[in-house]
Amino acid sequence: MANTPETRFNIGSMNKMITSVAVAQFVQKGKLSFQDTIGRYVDGFPSEIADKVTVHHLLTHTSGMGICRSRTEGSR
Repeated sequence: MANTPETRFNIGSMNKMITSVAVAQFVQKGKLSFQDTIGRYVDGFPSEIADKVTVHHLLTHTSGMGICRSRTEGSR
């Protein structure tokens, strides 16, 4: 099958690598740390998440948060 301008690719997993490299570059430049909590950068999480889950947890999929979806995506 030939690709066209309308061809869609499932690149979701590739985004994980790109995000990890970008974050590692910020760490290398001293802009953030893998040990920083997400509450330092993102508002709206309860303190039990914001103050405990780190950038490292998010990058290694070990935050314990499960699958996060928007309210409309998971609603019926």
